[in-house]
Amino acid sequence: MFEEFYIQVCSVLAGSLPSSITNYTAYRIRDRVVTRTLQAIYQQANNRETKTQPLIQHTSSASEPLSMEWPIIDEALEKEMSNQLHTSISIYGNGGVFEDFEIEFKNYHDANCSYTLLHNSGTNALHALYFAAGLSPGDEVIFPVYTFHATCSPAMQFGIKPIFCDANKNGTVSPSAIANAITTKTKAVVVTHMWGIPCDMDAICSILQQWPDILLFEDCSHAHGAK
Repeated sequence: MFEEFYIQVCSVLAGSLPSSITNYTAYRIRDRVVTRTLQAIYQQANNRETKTQPLIQHTSSASEPLSMEWPIIDEALEKEMSNQLHTSISIYGNGGVFEDFEIEFKNYHDANCSYTLLHNSGTNALHALYFAAGLSPGDEVIFPVYTFHATCSPAMQFGIKPIFCDANKNGTVSPSAIANAITTKTKAVVVTHMWGIPCDMDAICSILQQWPDILLFEDCSHAHGAK
């Protein structure tokens, strides 16, 4: 399914983008195409009769209004939500559904770590991460220029100086751009695995081996389970 989706996205981009278009604009158009594709996938999941239809329809306009229903509310979800009203919601601990999710999420990743911690949003999780890292005013933190704004904004509440790095053609942050952005004031490097495409972590880790005091954080909100 993913290979078919990726091929069709590339086909749409190749057929609709003029050669003079900037990388940033191309990424924004790809965002729109991917969102439409995800919507089509969910529609097909609920309607098997359309599974032979193209996942996305070709369009040459990037300015069309974009709408997407989220979350997908169906009978199964309504039943689960109703059942949850009669069970623990873990207000005073990590029992109940919180504990169930944390354990299942950890097992899914086969994570060799001591803890998993559920947050109410990815933004909140990143804020907690930056707080735990002890970021302070004047620290330089390197971010990818192509990411969701909440990758960066929680860190700025601690007075850090954001340093933005350019992206590769696939949208992930460029390792060479990270290397060029590092200074003696760099406290951390943050990478985002955009659209489920892992960054070149071997190259990034190799660079940071030369700077053992620099922290490396991964925003995996797009890429749980990606390889």
